[in-house]
Amino acid sequence: MIRTWKPDGLTIGRGKQVSEIARVDVERVSMTVSGSRARRVGWAALIGGAAGAILYIGLCSAGECDVSYTLVGAAGAVTVGGISAGIAALIPGRKEVIYKRP
Repeated sequence: MIRTWKPDGLTIGRGKQVSEIARVDVERVSMTVSGSRARRVGWAALIGGAAGAILYIGLCSAGECDVSYTLVGAAGAVTVGGISAGIAALIPGRKEVIYKRP
């Protein structure tokens, strides 16, 4: 994590360890601008789970279904929510270059 940015360089901290890097040694500084991966996975699981539950209950109510709607909805929520969360976890964060050496 960048602690300070000065005209002659920057200070990077990793836990208790702090390193200073001269500006001439810095090629490029990037920052991840998308939200955290855990937040994306959580939203994907929530939205996918709700869509899966509605889809599975709708399919079960349209035809002959011997199982209760609750079990079918839960199965749809877990299946589609899990797939959505897995896909969201694979999508990397978008990085924006905030400094590039001329």
